[in-house]
Amino acid sequence: MRKAFSFITLTAFILSFPFVVIASSVQVLVNGSAVAFPDDKPYIDGDSGRTMVPVRFVSEKLGAKVDWNNTERKVVINKDGKTIILPIGSNTATVNSKTVTFDAPATLKGVRTFVPLRFISEAYGAKVEWDAKKAVVRITTGSTDVIK
Repeated sequence: MRKAFSFITLTAFILSFPFVVIASSVQVLVNGSAVAFPDDKPYIDGDSGRTMVPVRFVSEKLGAKVDWNNTERKVVINKDGKTIILPIGSNTATVNSKTVTFDAPATLKGVRTFVPLRFISEAYGAKVEWDAKKAVVRITTGSTDVIK
């Protein structure tokens, strides 16, 4: 029984190691330009498999204005007449008064709010591509607005 437990523990550790390596080296490009993350880096959420990013840096790179409402623990993002409200701990957001659901909840990590990269990018009309071999997310702006 002890050998079985040791084997299972060792196997779980080995299988989790590649995840840590990939998650620690995710790079995000917007229109070919790297997004700088000065403190907290993007990571891959273990439950959803989604790339989570600090919402401010990607949103600002997309040309949006980001505000934090500490009282209500919500992020408010504005760009071109579109407002996104993201409450911490929720996997729903309000986009121009419409409720939208996404794969992983907005999370507070340190002083940064992390959100699924695909959601925030596509909400502002960007196309998102994942290159698993290079661990690079490419965001391209254009007319692919999926949330109206």
